[in-house]
Amino acid sequence: MSALKSLTKSIVPTFIWNKLRSVKQKHEIESFESYVVENLYCGEELKVCIEDTLGKGWYGKEWGRIEEIEFLVEKGILKAGAKVFDLGAHQSVVAMILAKKCGSNGSVLALEANSHNYEVSKKNKATNNLENLEILHAAISDTNGEVEFNENLNGSVVSDTMNQKKVVVPCYNLDHLMEAHFTPDVIYLDVEGYELIVMNGAEKALNLNINWFIEVHGDELIGNFGGKSKDIFDFFSKGEFELHIGYDNAPFVPYEPSEHKIDQRCFLIALKKA
Repeated sequence: MSALKSLTKSIVPTFIWNKLRSVKQKHEIESFESYVVENLYCGEELKVCIEDTLGKGWYGKEWGRIEEIEFLVEKGILKAGAKVFDLGAHQSVVAMILAKKCGSNGSVLALEANSHNYEVSKKNKATNNLENLEILHAAISDTNGEVEFNENLNGSVVSDTMNQKKVVVPCYNLDHLMEAHFTPDVIYLDVEGYELIVMNGAEKALNLNINWFIEVHGDELIGNFGGKSKDIFDFFSKGEFELHIGYDNAPFVPYEPSEHKIDQRCFLIALKKA
């Protein structure tokens, strides 16, 4: 953050600063010249709608190997006919890759709470004619109801300690999603530090034959909601799961608590034992 920006933020009241950020982001989205790219994403040919600068940076180029997806494919879990929840789907590019891997007999349910990203997700689904992908405008939580969500393009649920402009969005817990849709083979969870709250409402899912991929966002972000990375790992420490850990652009390896740091951002795959 520049010195001038820091000074301005220290002088301007938080609610005004948040309003200015919101107006700026809205202008950037409205003035962005949208286009569609066609690339290979983790081996799958997709057309992706580019509707903002963040999307351009993330999705405007070809993607190679995605370690967690390839790991689940190699394990025979992510395959034709598989069912997947993608919770925190952003613009549903990963959800589309998952839908391709699952094939026409499989199903992917994607949740995205940011309204702009949800609208782009719907365009992406339609552009690729993915009938096995369903997208909901909602957040995942430990209960059904509503949560406060920030308006950032890479948004998150807002805790009481986070001074951010927010909107109210519907939320569901895992029990509701499974009852209303299907029991997944894989739950893909990327919720920007809200992992602990989601897992607190996952008792039923943890007792079923479900495999997990979780982007664990580290102690700082998870701390916004009263927990640490270790709390996430502890949900799977009852001998019922085979744990693997990964870091950016690195293969997954068996998780050993004495060998691996988890206080910073990392990736957890928990495979349900037979």
